[in-house]
Amino acid sequence: MNKSLHITLALSFFCAAAMLVSCTRKPVAGPALLSGDIQGDFDALTVISYPPGVMGEYIDPEVSDGHFELSLDASEGFIDLAVAVDDDVFGARVNAGETMKLLISAKGDGHFDIKYDGSTEAESRIWTDWYDAYGYMGKYNIKPDADPGITPGESLKLLDENDSAFRSKYGSRLSDYHVHRADLAHDFLAAVLMETGSGYDYSELYSDSRYLDIIGKVNPEDPYVAGSGLLARWASYQMRDMGDDPISARLAFMKSFKGKICNDASRAMLAAFCAIPLQTTPQNFDDALCAEFVDALRSFDEGGTELADKCAAVYEAFKATRPGSPMPDVNLTAPDGSKTPLSSL
Repeated sequence: MNKSLHITLALSFFCAAAMLVSCTRKPVAGPALLSGDIQGDFDALTVISYPPGVMGEYIDPEVSDGHFELSLDASEGFIDLAVAVDDDVFGARVNAGETMKLLISAKGDGHFDIKYDGSTEAESRIWTDWYDAYGYMGKYNIKPDADPGITPGESLKLLDENDSAFRSKYGSRLSDYHVHRADLAHDFLAAVLMETGSGYDYSELYSDSRYLDIIGKVNPEDPYVAGSGLLARWASYQMRDMGDDPISARLAFMKSFKGKICNDASRAMLAAFCAIPLQTTPQNFDDALCAEFVDALRSFDEGGTELADKCAAVYEAFKATRPGSPMPDVNLTAPDGSKTPLSSL
């Protein structure tokens, strides 16, 4: 499996979850143990955890004689996991202070079965079906490039059918947590398909009632929305009339929403989204604009300095190497280890 694809798509939507919480939420501490045995040959095993406010933590367990164990921080009293074995993915819920045992066995057709031994077996099976319904690591069951003959509109219809089938299967057994997490995954995928179908024509999208309904439901205070892929779309919509270019629009957004977003993860994600122009196109900035932009980043993220410092460093590196700039002095290392400053030559 392509791990870069894992990371890209997990950043997009697998941190969707359920309940809205306040900024003063107190976590429930406690380790959770995942214990697994794999019977049969496999190429790759990856476990991804989704704690609140985190876009997905990737773990490559050490497997010895087909056995692996992981101790995880279940800060919410539980932790939800994706366990990917080659092209198959299984859900797992582990409560704090408990152990979930997995027996993963090859079926002989390149795929695997799973058996659960733990108090959260029923919950784990819900998440396995959740991944089947909404997809995992790009295997959406609805993406156009899986079948060149399927259009984004047809994919959107299939997504809606998958979503309805998942909710119908479990009915009242789905808690508010399940429903909200399903809503976020469905809305993200629907937005992607609508964007693809429009050719990324946002003037068309911003007049589409379904797309606007998706954007309107995004709540930046939701601790899980930061990694869902929806927050950047929400921010882009807010910026639509804030400037004539991406730099001025982002600058105006940070000033307008300064102190108005309580959730740390959402605020950090939005700051990272706003920082993209300075990180990728520093040539479009001058000293004054860079200073204003970096100050806005620091102020928006309420004292967070790491991202702002990195952006400032990117601009300084660009300045040092742009045409007409003085050559930076460097030390040249000889085979004997001695160093000679370039300026001395």
